[in-house]
Amino acid sequence: RRLDQALPRMLANAQARGSPLTAAIIDADDFKGVNDRFGHAIGDRVLVQLAHILREKTRHSDLVARIGGEEFFLVLNDAPPDQALEVCERIRQQVAEFPWSGIAPGLSVTLSLGLAHAPPYEADDLFKRADAALYRAKTAGRNRLETD
Repeated sequence: RRLDQALPRMLANAQARGSPLTAAIIDADDFKGVNDRFGHAIGDRVLVQLAHILREKTRHSDLVARIGGEEFFLVLNDAPPDQALEVCERIRQQVAEFPWSGIAPGLSVTLSLGLAHAPPYEADDLFKRADAALYRAKTAGRNRLETD
């Protein structure tokens, strides 16, 4: 709900200012395997930690929303493509390097990310392009990011 309410407003504001905006769909790689191997309680702790890392690595003006089981949607306000790419790469690296074994021995977590940039300032198009980029990241081997 928060995403549905905030994204149109963020896009309208960015368009009115002529400023860039980047959206990213973020997916925890093989999250079903985490739940199957370690149990849903550990999977829940992973999701909480992922949300914490996303909030920690983004600004207050950005938006982080969980959109599915292990998928998050990130909106980076006033973020030119190169800056957004840096932020998302830092997130990917921090998750890959996080000491997950402290939650459960043998646990590791990586992310795949798909980025799309505005303009154009259209929510459905932005989501579709980010989703297509995420698909490319997944099919290229996971633990990576792709951009539109």
